[in-house]
Amino acid sequence: MRVNSMRKSFAVGITLLIAAPAILFAQSTADLQAQIEALFAQMRALQGAPAAQAAPAATSAPVINPISTAVGGCMQLSRTLLVGARGEDVAALQRFLARDSSIYSGEATGYFGALTQAAVQRFQAKYGIASGGSPQSNGYGAVGPRTRALIRTQTCLPGEAGSQPITINETTGVPTCAIIASRSEMRAGESVTVSWTSKNAAYAVDNTTGRSVGLEGSAIYVATTSTTYIYSFFGSRPGTPAVCSARVYVSAPIVNTLPVATESPTEDTLVALPTDGSSPLYVNFSFRPRTGTSCSLRSLSIEYGDGVSEMLTTNVCASTGTRTAFHAFRQNGTYGVRVWDNSSCSGNSKCERSIVVAGATIRVAGPSSCTVNGNVIAHGETREFYNVSVVLPGQSCVDKKVVRSCVDGVLSGETSYQFSSCTVAPTPSCTLDGITVPSGGTRTFYAATPNSDGTCASLSRSCSSGVLSGSGVYSKASCVGNGSSPLASCTLDGRTITHGSSTTFYFAQNVPSGEQCSSYGQTRTCSNGVLNGSTVYKYSSCTPVSSNSCALDNTVVTTGSSATFYKYRTPPAGELCDASKLTRTCTNGTLGGSNDYVYASCTNTTSCTQGGITLGHSSSSLFYSTSTVAFGSTCAGVSLERTCTNGKLSGADTYSYGSCSVRAPSASVQQSLANALTALERAIRGILDMLR
Repeated sequence: MRVNSMRKSFAVGITLLIAAPAILFAQSTADLQAQIEALFAQMRALQGAPAAQAAPAATSAPVINPISTAVGGCMQLSRTLLVGARGEDVAALQRFLARDSSIYSGEATGYFGALTQAAVQRFQAKYGIASGGSPQSNGYGAVGPRTRALIRTQTCLPGEAGSQPITINETTGVPTCAIIASRSEMRAGESVTVSWTSKNAAYAVDNTTGRSVGLEGSAIYVATTSTTYIYSFFGSRPGTPAVCSARVYVSAPIVNTLPVATESPTEDTLVALPTDGSSPLYVNFSFRPRTGTSCSLRSLSIEYGDGVSEMLTTNVCASTGTRTAFHAFRQNGTYGVRVWDNSSCSGNSKCERSIVVAGATIRVAGPSSCTVNGNVIAHGETREFYNVSVVLPGQSCVDKKVVRSCVDGVLSGETSYQFSSCTVAPTPSCTLDGITVPSGGTRTFYAATPNSDGTCASLSRSCSSGVLSGSGVYSKASCVGNGSSPLASCTLDGRTITHGSSTTFYFAQNVPSGEQCSSYGQTRTCSNGVLNGSTVYKYSSCTPVSSNSCALDNTVVTTGSSATFYKYRTPPAGELCDASKLTRTCTNGTLGGSNDYVYASCTNTTSCTQGGITLGHSSSSLFYSTSTVAFGSTCAGVSLERTCTNGKLSGADTYSYGSCSVRAPSASVQQSLANALTALERAIRGILDMLR
């Protein structure tokens, strides 16, 4: 291989290549060159990386972040990739998949083989695209339009063309969505705007067109029949997508049929039918694109001349035929209808660079309609109007109305009758101490100051048209003590004790035979929600056991039977209940075993907190003896798995950090690495020249 002709600085790279001749020549020269080209791409990406880029901290759940510009930026895959494909786009796909080692752990060879297909299948299953099938049936294992759209979504940076930057986090919830149409009813040929939003979604699909769409946005449709617009939103985990829909009902326009074009127009034309008539005048419009119009360069809107405009459609071209619209002119006048080409504007909207490409003139004559307070009444139509919009309680709207008729723009009757509706005002209610009492209703109120025994004088007060009956002394909605706080009752062990009352409670529910429950009791009194006395007296009942049974910690053990008792109610940290238990047997009223074991139950589920991580009892996690390690080292060498046992972590306390990261290499190390890679690239180029 002409080793002597190469400089000594290339010796390491050449030695590595010569040491594996079987690998080199087991493949064709084309295969080898494809793999080496992929290596060059990786080296160039590394050489272009930022000088100080810290490794991410360890985390317990995988997080997929957008690819940085150092490894390709916004990934726009332009073709379907499947087994047998080769090229830099395949290598870029492999680098993208390798970000998650659970999906792909191989090299970026630039060849789409069985390993890459399996990785694509795992990626599609993880994000809910497909979990079974084949590349031919449903694209499972192939990088088709939906998979490419999701990859683009996950890799685009803010501000890049076509980007929708998001971070997919495995802990996010299931996707949800909402959708709304700008109108629910319309005539055929009119347009409707459908808008949608979503949460916890990774990508979305417009089921009407089958195309990927943004996670929120809007679209304009020209409907000719009643249609349900459906959008599906897929989450970052496999599962059922969220599906939202909006139903739009379309009725046929009340117009004549437009004439059929007999030849291809040489200019954009707008045909209207009819062009004149009495109001309201319903007009059909047909826009015909000129011959040879490109499908991808046009965005059109139509203005009707009466202040109403809408998108005619987008991407209108000669090959897609005519586009229709429908509009109703409701006032007399002459209207100049214009079609605007907004292709030079952003967002498919009209701007200063828009130009008029077609037009028509509509004349509306005949009798005029009438307008009162925004209400339009057609010529010859009659409607009820009122001289007031609201009447007082007890009054009626019937004697406040007249019927008015529209005759060629003039409305009959007195002008004071201008309201299209009339309602009866509600009867005023009464409000006192935050309580509303409807008119005709009754409510009990209390004196502001309680009696000496804590009770309150009360009075039933009735509301009549905003006025409460009875004395104003009774002004409180509840009985209060000390002028402000309610005198509350007390509840303990299922028993309720009213304020000022007393009840005997016990510190044991069962006492040994021959002893009296009264020796275990205490009388406790409720004072405005608080029981006096010791809290150990918490049981509302007590029962002596039979003469041959034993009682301990509210557990009864009959003679000849046994029960487990514990030394601790909660054992010390690091110890378990099972290490401090004893089985004790009752014999004719005497409980055997040590009296140190007196608790009938024991819990040992205390959690552990260390290094910002909280672990439940018996749970484990990796901890580190340092929070950072030098470049070239790994955090695995300073890690230890520690287990929480009832509030105490196993292992050495020096492993106290919950996360660890690798420090960035120094500038000199990065420069040395770049120099070595450049030398290796030159050596490989020389070998390739000899192979050709």
